[in-house]
Amino acid sequence: MKVSKEQIELNNLQVVMFKKAEELDEVIVEKMQNLKLSKDKKYEQSKLDEYAREKFDNREGYQEMRKGTFVNGLNFVTIGKKLLDLFVKDKEPLKEKVPEIEFITLAKNTCDQKYYLETLKLKPEQIDLFLQFCDGDPKSKKLIENSNVLSVMDFLSAKNMEFQKLKN
Repeated sequence: MKVSKEQIELNNLQVVMFKKAEELDEVIVEKMQNLKLSKDKKYEQSKLDEYAREKFDNREGYQEMRKGTFVNGLNFVTIGKKLLDLFVKDKEPLKEKVPEIEFITLAKNTCDQKYYLETLKLKPEQIDLFLQFCDGDPKSKKLIENSNVLSVMDFLSAKNMEFQKLKN
């Protein structure tokens, strides 16, 4: 059932639900540990270590280890990783890559033909040449990353003045 905005605004909706009994042959409930908690490797590793420690604490050798004896030996790999983490600088978080598009495509999608012809006073055959001229400016790459209509139009307007001077 689709609900319209008007029906919601009237605030007179009623939803009626009926129970339907269903018989199951068997139900199994298991506790599962979620090991993928975040993209942060250190946080993940600390959770894995905590899980391993809890698992170990529930085994027989726990009391002996607390007394100073090691039943199953030491986990040198984990100790080595922890020591290495002390000396390794924090890596920068990965930045999401913006899908690469060309400035010309951005400009054509942002502004219609009328803008180039009437506002910038370009001839139809000059539009592609003008956009190639704009694409050569390093500022156009910044516009691709942080584009909005007004900044693109402002950039095109400023580049149009330069383009007209070069043309004459």
